[in-house]
Amino acid sequence: MSNSDLKILDCTLRDGGYYNDWDFSKSLVDQYLITMDNSNIDVIEIGFRFLPKKSFLGPYAYTTDQFLRSLDLPQDLMIGVMINAKEILDYQHGIKEAIRALFNKEEDSPVSLVRVAAHFSEYENCHEIVAELNGLGYKVGFNLMQAGGRSAKELCSAAGDISKWSELDVLYFADSLGNMRSDDVQKTINSFKEGGWSKPIGIHTHDNMGEALNNSIEAIANGASWVDSTVLGMGRGPGNVRTEYLLIELQKRNLGTYVPDNLFPLVLDEFTELQKHYGWGPNLLYYLSAEYGIHPTYVQEMSGRVNMDAQQQVEALNYLNSTDSSGFSRENLSQAFLNEGGNQKGSWSCENWLLDETVLIIGPGPSTKKHAEAIHSFITEKKPKVISLNINNDIKSEHIDAYAACHHMRVFMDAEKYLKLENLNDLNGLADGMAHDAVVDVLATIEMARRFKEFDPNMWEYLCGHFSKKQDYARIQNLEEVVFSDDLKCRKGFFIKNSFGYQNNCISGCLAIGKHQTRDQTYWLRLDSDDLRKEVITELKSVSKSIKDLDKK
Repeated sequence: MSNSDLKILDCTLRDGGYYNDWDFSKSLVDQYLITMDNSNIDVIEIGFRFLPKKSFLGPYAYTTDQFLRSLDLPQDLMIGVMINAKEILDYQHGIKEAIRALFNKEEDSPVSLVRVAAHFSEYENCHEIVAELNGLGYKVGFNLMQAGGRSAKELCSAAGDISKWSELDVLYFADSLGNMRSDDVQKTINSFKEGGWSKPIGIHTHDNMGEALNNSIEAIANGASWVDSTVLGMGRGPGNVRTEYLLIELQKRNLGTYVPDNLFPLVLDEFTELQKHYGWGPNLLYYLSAEYGIHPTYVQEMSGRVNMDAQQQVEALNYLNSTDSSGFSRENLSQAFLNEGGNQKGSWSCENWLLDETVLIIGPGPSTKKHAEAIHSFITEKKPKVISLNINNDIKSEHIDAYAACHHMRVFMDAEKYLKLENLNDLNGLADGMAHDAVVDVLATIEMARRFKEFDPNMWEYLCGHFSKKQDYARIQNLEEVVFSDDLKCRKGFFIKNSFGYQNNCISGCLAIGKHQTRDQTYWLRLDSDDLRKEVITELKSVSKSIKDLDKK
């Protein structure tokens, strides 16, 4: 491949828009355009060109010719946009009218390249889209999405059909699920060629498994000449191959005339801040989604839910793995959240509980926060039975008669809030009076303990045993000894605490290094710290002596 054949297409403003609704600031875009030009990037895909949407999307979702003329577009950069085939195919007035609604003639537009993104199942219906765009004078690319996992036979057949489209300039394959390896890349390119495609081949990678850069380089080595990338990898889900990394590797191989150094200020200053805010990039959940063949948008949506912990995300992924989740569906996402895992027991029934009562149901939306004062006044005056959908921090707990968890996972998400003493007292009628009154808190705690003891006496006895310092000390004496010297012997054990988090050790080794002389407590030394572990043998005597000295004081 000659240097002139290689084309790097940066699609930061298009793929990155999945994180900010395609609403980039003008100052950022101005700097981006200058940087792309100075780095000798060949093509920039400056956004989508959607048909009108009901919800708000920024200007880079539409990239109208009028808007593009307001930008200082470098003369040497080829400007491209992308359209979704499904949107065009579903247009009520037909394909031709959809294209005419979106595009002027190329000679009257700042845009030179239009790419059509189509799922594998849609490509057979897309020839007319390509032909219409070509008829308007545009260079046309076709992105075959979710090529990963397709057999050589399927890929060869698709290429054979598409090779008959004389109007098409570039055929892309997209690793939409981020689960392709280098052998998959090689297989795809070879299958395209065997199917009869002889024009340029492009690749669009995602970085779920950390393979985006390797796959891009592998594609070039096997004959692909168009390669997509984004600044700092900003893109849907975990993101794409990083433009800066790709240019560095191409420079090392003397491919192209790209200048990666000119990208670095933009990466380090502007896009690093964006990444801190939006949080794209590879992680374990994206890796698992690729392994399971799950669309990365599921993980992106889950990551945006602050009340959803890691275990719940993994459970949702396991559910999605049991369904066809290669394409994103909000209905399927909701089912993943609602998925009932395990068995639930209970005897209470709400049947007839609110019969003939006036009921006020309060949801969690922004209007509740906005009108909280009015809601409080209404409750005080009308005295309805109030049900809160999940925990609502905007309505005082004393006004709420019951909480309705929308599904079992929300109970776990809000567990700490349900377990506040005032909530436990209000919901269970433990004691009369306001929470955090000293006497009321004591009475509520005693009543709660009494109910626990009645409900499960065996568990109560077990817990009481663990609250006994003498029993705890007796247990410690049965632990294995570690002998450091004649006068220093320590019991070894494990410290267990779930708040370490999954990224830390949930179980760490520890040593009983002394007994408090008056308070009947044991001093423990955790060994999961490198510094402590390295010093433990040489310093243990002095540590123990210091503790004993403190006890004497």
